[in-house]
Amino acid sequence: MASLHAVAAAVLACILPALEPARQRACTELCVDSLCARLTGTDQIPVLARISTHLFMGTVVSARTLPEQDCVADVTFRVTQRWKGAEGTLITVRTGAPCGAPFPFSIARDYVVSARGAGSTEKPAHLNDCQFTPLDGAFALQYARALDRWRSEGAHEAALK
Repeated sequence: MASLHAVAAAVLACILPALEPARQRACTELCVDSLCARLTGTDQIPVLARISTHLFMGTVVSARTLPEQDCVADVTFRVTQRWKGAEGTLITVRTGAPCGAPFPFSIARDYVVSARGAGSTEKPAHLNDCQFTPLDGAFALQYARALDRWRSEGAHEAALK
């Protein structure tokens, strides 16, 4: 629960920098999110799979902000379903940047996540939130069904290489 409070505090510190002027510089650098090509439709699953090292559904088990970097958090998931990567039972994903707040993950909630990189505690994967915003609730279940269909159709073989 304490880590959830730490992430919530970091989100507030990044979104409302006027409340903490000392952190304002750290959380308001130039962002390039407006240049991102969002992969929102299920018809774009092959592209999403190609750019992802890890494409999985998981339950958030812990989250912590980094020391001296309140706008960055490491979030650990228990993998419940995987379409690419995420080989172990746990994967750690880094979210946030100097220009914005970490994605507001909730402890014990399930998400469909796209990430790039190692995914270990020592070397977290990085959230692909520029191209694909993590999904939860009904949206996550709907997208998971589409990913299952994509995989069962065999179209995933090329993207997984």
